[in-house]
Amino acid sequence: MKIAEQALPKEEESDDWKQNAVEEMKLSNRLKFENCPHAHEYLLWTTGYIVEVTTNPIWGSGLMPDMTRMMLKDYWPGKNNLGQILMELQGVCSEKHKATSPLDRTSKNVCQ
Repeated sequence: MKIAEQALPKEEESDDWKQNAVEEMKLSNRLKFENCPHAHEYLLWTTGYIVEVTTNPIWGSGLMPDMTRMMLKDYWPGKNNLGQILMELQGVCSEKHKATSPLDRTSKNVCQ
């Protein structure tokens, strides 16, 4: 048996992941940005629509980079769930960042 075959989840695990994947990804990204000041600052200063440029139809645009740039997002075959999660998290962090006093503001705890 190949290593890749051993790593494949059982069907019921796969169904469980499908049901919880977006929430799990939200949690893991929130934790990443809470605990990594440089990533947090990068997210806060990113402007525009965030897209995961990948052919993955769940997490990204579902297209190669050139096609993603050329096509309107309403026509992408992918859901861009990761991009949407990052924009949601960016909004939460930005609001909390604005609400804190400049003297109290630290990159590490603004999203908490």
